[in-house]
Amino acid sequence: MAGRLAFGAVCGIILALLAIGGSKGSERTTINMGTSPASGLGAQIAEFAAEAWSLSGDEAPPAGLEYGHLRVFCSQDADEIATVGATFSIINPFNFTRAEPFGMPREEFDSRMARLRAFTDRAHAQGITVISYVSANTTTHKEGVVAEAPLAQAWSDAGAWNQYKDFYGPRPAEPPDRWFEKKSDGSYGGHVWIPPWAQEERHYELAGCSHSPGFRQYLAGIMNILCEAGIDGIYLDHSEVSNPFSEDSIRCFQEFLGARYSVPEAREQFGIENLSEARPTDRRGDRLGAESVLFAAASGGEIHQYLRDHARQRDPDFIMSGNLYAADTFQAAVLDGSDIQLAAAVDTFLYSELASGQDNIPGTRDGLRVSAAPLNRMITASSRTGAATTYTHYPNSPNPIPSAEALYNIQRLATAEAFANHCAFRRIEESHDARVKEGAKSVYDLLRGIEPELLGAQMAANIGVVASLENVYHRQYSYHLEVSRALADAGFAHEMIAPRNLTGERLAHYRVVILPNTVVLGDDAYRALVEFAKGGGAVIGFGAVGTLDRRGNPGPAERLTEQLDYRRLPLDEDRAARDGDLGWDDGKVRRAAWGRGQWTDDLRPTMAGLVAAVEEMAGGTATARVHEADGVEITAMRRDGSDGLIVHLVNYGVDFEGEVTPARDVKVSVAVPKGGKATRVEWHALDGVSQTPEVSAADGRASFTVPELPVYGIAVVRSGRGEGGLGQGGL
Repeated sequence: MAGRLAFGAVCGIILALLAIGGSKGSERTTINMGTSPASGLGAQIAEFAAEAWSLSGDEAPPAGLEYGHLRVFCSQDADEIATVGATFSIINPFNFTRAEPFGMPREEFDSRMARLRAFTDRAHAQGITVISYVSANTTTHKEGVVAEAPLAQAWSDAGAWNQYKDFYGPRPAEPPDRWFEKKSDGSYGGHVWIPPWAQEERHYELAGCSHSPGFRQYLAGIMNILCEAGIDGIYLDHSEVSNPFSEDSIRCFQEFLGARYSVPEAREQFGIENLSEARPTDRRGDRLGAESVLFAAASGGEIHQYLRDHARQRDPDFIMSGNLYAADTFQAAVLDGSDIQLAAAVDTFLYSELASGQDNIPGTRDGLRVSAAPLNRMITASSRTGAATTYTHYPNSPNPIPSAEALYNIQRLATAEAFANHCAFRRIEESHDARVKEGAKSVYDLLRGIEPELLGAQMAANIGVVASLENVYHRQYSYHLEVSRALADAGFAHEMIAPRNLTGERLAHYRVVILPNTVVLGDDAYRALVEFAKGGGAVIGFGAVGTLDRRGNPGPAERLTEQLDYRRLPLDEDRAARDGDLGWDDGKVRRAAWGRGQWTDDLRPTMAGLVAAVEEMAGGTATARVHEADGVEITAMRRDGSDGLIVHLVNYGVDFEGEVTPARDVKVSVAVPKGGKATRVEWHALDGVSQTPEVSAADGRASFTVPELPVYGIAVVRSGRGEGGLGQGGL
């Protein structure tokens, strides 16, 4: 990936040449401590968006991040990490949000760096990957007051800054009042963070501006510190661009438009005579609305790229990730430019917090199954490496969970849900109660026991749901999360497809492809879908499929109707537009749908029709299904070179008190290819010994029954010879 989008490494001007450590800190080398020049960054952001959108296909994850091996426990105790069974840790070596190490005596800093280096050396010796939490926000003692921020105070004190000049370079000429995002009214952007476990606390933070040369230099200095300590990468929090209205942001936006449109095009598209008059907007319906959201989204990806490429001058394998998505999904993408699919062009793995109070914590509430699985599936599909970490809650008590004992099974369920959808649960930490750690360890013990079978496995269902965030730029909602929930409720194993994977090679894996109001559809994707249908694949769509291209011009919808024979389902005409506008206001309506399966009256017929169509087109050939088991979700995976289909079963019968209602007599079936057969099933479950359920075969499917499923189990279904592997029935 380092070579695919590498222009960020050469786009800076030299502020200083610093002598910092070599490979993993073992020797000294000289690298460029550059930042982006005062002009041209907007054009680079436009180039990032174009290159990111041009990528197709996926790539293998780096060593240590493979599925089946990636297990997270956040600690600076390598022995504890290993004891829990984890392979990956996210740590906070310094409180960068409070501008450490500025204000810290150099002797203390050097001592902490030595201890940190000893920890990373020990972790690496045990095969543990270590990355650091870094925030693009900075604390201020008074809301919106830059002068009260420790970072601003460090800049104001030349001695304090120069004490760490070897990492941060010469003190930037640009003062800190230019380093932070501004809202459209001129006030400073940022937010007030309220810890879930301490609701009375208020943490005021300013949002760093990714377009500010001074702030970019400051973040590059943090990269230098982490590389010196032997840390493998970062998770950059708050890297979304919510308020691009500072002087630097406005300048970059004008350059961004100038790189994307000629003067006549800008005049025709936006009514702009002079690009120097253009301003980003947060007003719905504004002609520059789509470009403003894209500018924010691409800016978030570009700062990831810039920092990654800067760090890779020192460590070619430096890992980059960041929190560019959130629980409200579409709302976050509209308001914050949080396009995780753009970020996937540069991020080594994808990271997303799915936490939203109690709303997304998996389990059973008031008789309803609450699931964050659709979000996990979307994030997995969005990751180019297939590597992703997510979390649905902070495993703390008493808020929002009443006790550590209750958290034990809730944590097991949340960890299982993430893993069953090709993610790793991120938030298990050394500060958590021992019972929480025991819950995580029980899942990790299960996974470690069959790691050779899981290592490198990929999602393998032959029902695919296109999950596109490009609708965001045109105020149209995409229903991939709702469709995923409806399919899960009907017992179908399925997966999501990122737009970059609408290619002939990838579509050949599917029996059914669903386009849930996929408004933006490029010509290449259109042609691949036409060939897929000609080859016997089934396409289901609803809403305004293919009506626009990326610039908002007419898309291939008319040709789709003429050349692609696909099943069109009804969708209320105004529904998608209303849901698109809801992205500007409120995410709760949609979360009730995909999180709890509560359909509104105008959406219910569409979801019912969808399930009926899938049943008709793939009911007998679906890769895997769970039958008559309310509260159980199924996913399927396959590993190259293995004769086994990996089937995950997750029981959501866990309430807020941590009480588990086991699912009983869970019936599962998998597709068997022509001439093939299922020879045996190997069953591995939490708190249970491995078993070998009896397998029966009929009508091209192999079936088995799990007598009792408390929370989570994994079945490996072995196949005999046939035309393809198990679960590939269909095309």
